[in-house]
Formats: sequence, structure tokens, C-alpha cells
Amino acid sequence: MRVAILGTGRMGSAMARALVRDGHQVTLCNRTPDRAVALAAEIGCVAVATPREAAADAEVIISMVADDAAVRELYRGPDGVLAGLTPGSVAVDSSTVLPSVVRELAPQVRERGAAILDAPVSGSVSLAEAGQLTLMVGGEAADLERARPVLESIAGRIFHLGALGSGATIKLAVNAAILGLNEAIAEALVLAERSGVDRARAY
Repeated sequence: MRVAILGTGRMGSAMARALVRDGHQVTLCNRTPDRAVALAAEIGCVAVATPREAAADAEVIISMVADDAAVRELYRGPDGVLAGLTPGSVAVDSSTVLPSVVRELAPQVRERGAAILDAPVSGSVSLAEAGQLTLMVGGEAADLERARPVLESIAGRIFHLGALGSGATIKLAVNAAILGLNEAIAEALVLAERSGVDRARAY
């Protein structure tokens, strides 16, 4: 399929490599254009200057950027994703953002005859490159099925969790659990260390 990757940081770049390896036609776009150009030359795909250009020729558009503001900036404006979306395409935001971000973009995406999913990821860069991420997806089941051939190239497990925003919600819940576990482990190691047990050995 024709796929646009918007955001070629460590995770976006790894996803692009997996997609090219599986035979998809990949177009890259990044706020720092040189990064996308270098990656395109490395893996044998195309880099373009704007999200509008990337979205215009894509069946599935995957965004992987830093935060809420970056997602909004990516979609809006004269050269944003919304300006380039074509009927029948599926926009997939894999950034870690608030559920409200994709929900507020949804009406504008649908006005253009396109669909939108939130599909944040769990897993490392190496898992992304190996196509073994876990995806937490919110949105319409039919839209997920249209994007599935692309998403299966980057994910070993895909969980459809419900309506739009559900994936983003669970990603934040997972992060909360991980942060809580990290804090508990830190407290336990301090307890062990203060009781005379070497921290590394206790770990």
C-alpha cells in the first residue's frame, strides 16, 4: 500500500524501515527535512517537504510526533495533512497524546472523506524495526481493517479497544502503570540498600 510516515525520529524511522521491507510504497516527511531525506536515501523511498504532499498520495498516513501541539500543527494549516487528505484514506496517529487531540481532528478528517484512528504503540525501536510493536487502537472497526495490512507490517499485536480516543487513553493508562511500577521498584531498592544489601545484587 501507499503509506506516509510523518515524523522520522527514532520510532518513525524504525517503522518506515519495517514498511519498506514489507514492500509498501513509503513517503517520508519530517519537520527537519534533512532527516527525512537522509532516511529516504538509506532505505529506498521518497521524502517530501510538507505533510500535505505526503498525505496527498497515501492510502494510510501514520503520524509519530512529540506531543499534542505537534500533532495539531501537523494536521492544520495550508500545508498540513488535512489539506492533502484524499477520500478513502486512513489517518493513523501513533503519537502519545491526549485522547481529545484525535477527537477534535476527526470531524475535519471525515469532511474530506477520510477516516482517522488513534494507534499509539508499546515497544522499543528495535521491535518497531522488526515489525513487532503492540498497537492500541481506537476508532471504527472498518477503518482499522482498511489500515490493517499496513499496521501488521509494524505490529505483532493489534488491540482494537473501542471508539476513537480509546487507544490514546489506554496508552496513558499503561504509562501510568509503568511509572508506578518504576517508583515502587526504586523504593524497594532503597529499602534493600539501606538494610545492607547491594543495590545491583538486589535488582
